[in-house]
Amino acid sequence: MKTNKNELRKTILIKRLNQSEKSITIKSQKIVNKIQNLKKYQSAKNILLYFPIKNEVNILALTKTKNKNFFLPIVKEKLLFYGKYDKECNLTLNKYQIPEPKKINKKKLDLIIVPAISFDKNKFRIGYGKGFYDKFLKEQEALKIGICFDFQVTEKIEIESFDEKCDIVITEINTYK
Repeated sequence: MKTNKNELRKTILIKRLNQSEKSITIKSQKIVNKIQNLKKYQSAKNILLYFPIKNEVNILALTKTKNKNFFLPIVKEKLLFYGKYDKECNLTLNKYQIPEPKKINKKKLDLIIVPAISFDKNKFRIGYGKGFYDKFLKEQEALKIGICFDFQVTEKIEIESFDEKCDIVITEINTYK
């Protein structure tokens, strides 16, 4: 059965916002461990992460991995770009109140960690409804790893022609390939 995106977005977001900090920390670490065990992650040099907001999976522990370049999304004029993320970078809040680097970087990405409000078992995602990630992912050759908590996965969501899917979706319990 297909689920309406707007209804699902509201339901899942409420559930995600009601999680305890301890639960988020424990489940996030399980997801980080799964990512670190992927051969594609181990061989990747340039990785796009995201800055977790509204109780999203916190994957920033990945930045402790040595010999990798990490990047965060930058939203400019309805498009998604990315900038280098390290200890020295200064993050500023964008109009959605999400921290982002100031400078756009053009390095080729090897891996993209994709957040979502929900994924379905076919690896399609529901974001916040602005389409930034769909436009961005369409242009990328890098491996796309969707991550969320297990309760955020639904059987099937309604997809539209512009929707992009991930190559893998990882939760603290399951991995969908």
